[in-house]
Amino acid sequence: MTNKRFFFLFLIISTFFTNQALAATRHLNSAEVKSLLTNRTFTRHFVKDNKTYQIYFAAEGEFRVVYPSKTVKKSDKWSVKDDGKLCLRKTIRKSSKQGLSRKLFITKCGNVVLDETQKTLLLYDDDGSLESTFRLLGRGNLVDSETE
Repeated sequence: MTNKRFFFLFLIISTFFTNQALAATRHLNSAEVKSLLTNRTFTRHFVKDNKTYQIYFAAEGEFRVVYPSKTVKKSDKWSVKDDGKLCLRKTIRKSSKQGLSRKLFITKCGNVVLDETQKTLLLYDDDGSLESTFRLLGRGNLVDSETE
């Protein structure tokens, strides 16, 4: 009888931890990503090169970035695909030898996961590696309000 109790207790505990692990790795859907990002400012940290900056996600699909020096601000576009992938567009300006300038647009998309603390969003590349983290700073555009 005691062995059966331990077995059932083991099943319950292992099911609990398995569900917790699955919840921590579940990709957020489109509505969840939009709800968590819209009209909020985050600190974005890139895992690969250890760089950090602040980013604000406006409701109209624009994001604003300010770098640690507080002197450089950039704006570009963000969107969320139907499958919940967050897409961030980066505009690169290229100049030719003739002095002509053209814009190149690079859009990178990735899956978003809410970490186990429920305070940080994790952005994964298509290959499944962690690309960056987003830690909430607050509601509204704190990028422009702190630097003006």
